Amino acid sequence: MSSGVHVNLPIVYSRHLPIATAIDTARAIQASGVIDSLTVWDQMTFFAPPALWRPDNSPLAALMPDIDSFPDPYVVLAHIATAVPGFGLVTTSDAVRRGPAEFTQTLMTLADVSGAATMVQMGAGELKQCKPFGHKRSQGAKRLEDTFRIFRKFMNDTAPINHEGHHWNLQQAWLGGARPAVPPQLWALGGGPRLIDAAIRYGDGFCTAAPFVWTNPEQAAEQIAGMKRTLARLGRDPEAFGFGLWWICLINEDPTAIEIAMKNDYIRWISATMGRFHSAAWRAEGVEPPKGDSWHYATDMLPLTYSEPAINDVLARATPEIVRKSWHHGTVQEMSDAIAPYVEAGVNFVQIVDFFPLTRPAHETPEGLRRAFELAALIKGANSSPGGSEVGLRQPS
Repeated sequence: MSSGVHVNLPIVYSRHLPIATAIDTARAIQASGVIDSLTVWDQMTFFAPPALWRPDNSPLAALMPDIDSFPDPYVVLAHIATAVPGFGLVTTSDAVRRGPAEFTQTLMTLADVSGAATMVQMGAGELKQCKPFGHKRSQGAKRLEDTFRIFRKFMNDTAPINHEGHHWNLQQAWLGGARPAVPPQLWALGGGPRLIDAAIRYGDGFCTAAPFVWTNPEQAAEQIAGMKRTLARLGRDPEAFGFGLWWICLINEDPTAIEIAMKNDYIRWISATMGRFHSAAWRAEGVEPPKGDSWHYATDMLPLTYSEPAINDVLARATPEIVRKSWHHGTVQEMSDAIAPYVEAGVNFVQIVDFFPLTRPAHETPEGLRRAFELAALIKGANSSPGGSEVGLRQPS
């Protein structure tokens, strides 16, 4: 595969753990020489009911009493930046929980602190992140458009800006004249026409998940080609735009180990509730949607509201077929072979999201990193040198 593909790896960090665990992992990732950036996700709570966080589902429960104690990603990334200078930093967000000016200020500050390439991949918001905390998820798409437009104005102009938007009206808003030496990037994350339109008009890239959204490379190729046509029509350079992919997977050399992981309640829950973001996509594949045709995890799921009978009902819908179709699974080489057609379709950013280590004891974590590094090397080409591609995160010259 092309050495121009930017490869990213997430760090799953909990406030139950010392910050040294995140820093040590970041140093190992940088030292691999095949990973271009790391991600600390911006989450309030996880995607599954707390009752499922048990040692029989994840031995990591012995170290972390819950999986929902997520950190503020910007604070953690600032600490990491001092430990891995010059390394790419990424987080995720939505446009509901942070105001656009404050968001821009924070992202510029992170870029200044790191002195390296930084990125936020922003979605329209998830109900679980919004409703329990007093935010309106229904405002997500319009707030996202406001945020993208305001961010672009601040990045393109050091003078005070004005903005009349859906939810935000700015008058003579000024963040000063300082701008990072390496401009931070804002990508859209997810799917849907409004989100994609905001990305194409005002963003630096678009990212989604496979197989949760892009179930095959042909689908990716068609959508990427369409976005490139629109970019060209708007006078933007399609080759300067990023097309990202979260590769949702279970990686192991042993097929039996993967089969065991697929019987894990955590894996089964995610399969039933998130295996296809647009639930009706299951029907197009000849599969009965486990949560009905109208279900979408982002607009419907509140993990803390599920009783034990309700949890068991969801798990009962996670048939072996649904679980298999919800995850790319296999060896490192098999994952590389499966990613290759997406790269050929135009993907130039790949985040390796391997859930297999979540089902295993903590002492096996280095093995999970090893597999991720081996996959990254194959994605980038065995003889490629480290460093971000021109598209994706731009490294300082």
